Amino acid sequence: MEIDVQIINRVKKGNSEAYGIIVKKYMKKAYFLVLGFVGDTNDALDLSQMAFFKALVDLSGPTVRCFWCALSDGPNS
Repeated sequence: MEIDVQIINRVKKGNSEAYGIIVKKYMKKAYFLVLGFVGDTNDALDLSQMAFFKALVDLSGPTVRCFWCALSDGPNS
């Protein structure tokens, strides 16, 4: 399996299938992370989806890097 950096590089080149891999890998973690903050399942789903959309828009920004770090168990997880 490709490491996340390689997958993200494919996303940057416009590969939507690669973006789907990242979403599948981290959406559940993102959802439960957000749910812990907001306590509402609908809000957690909306906010986690918005986070992935923002990550797609700007994969190189510092906020996005922090988002990926919060969801990953390590640099290559």
